[in-house]
Amino acid sequence: MRSLFLLAFLLISMPVQAQPLPAAEQPAQYLPLLRGKRVGLVVNATSRTQQDHLVDALRAQKIQVVRIFAPEHGFRGQADAGATVKDGIDAATGLPVVSLYGANKQPQT
Repeated sequence: MRSLFLLAFLLISMPVQAQPLPAAEQPAQYLPLLRGKRVGLVVNATSRTQQDHLVDALRAQKIQVVRIFAPEHGFRGQADAGATVKDGIDAATGLPVVSLYGANKQPQT
């Protein structure tokens, strides 16, 4: 019984750990590293902060996003599973989108 009491006491008295935040939710950590640089992002439709797509959030912070690299399903998630995704221009941002799920499986230099 004493062991059970001790275990319960330890569990109750342990500090509650905050859930880790995704990198997109920690702009103070990465914005200083991106300012003044030309930035390319490997992102898809799920690359979001709590409010916005990461591309939109970075552009709102005046980060110079110059290219998007999109994996399977494309940047906006419009392609079916296994479908070849072509390079193009994102209609919402005007940014060039390079497919990583077609002829290229990684960003080209």
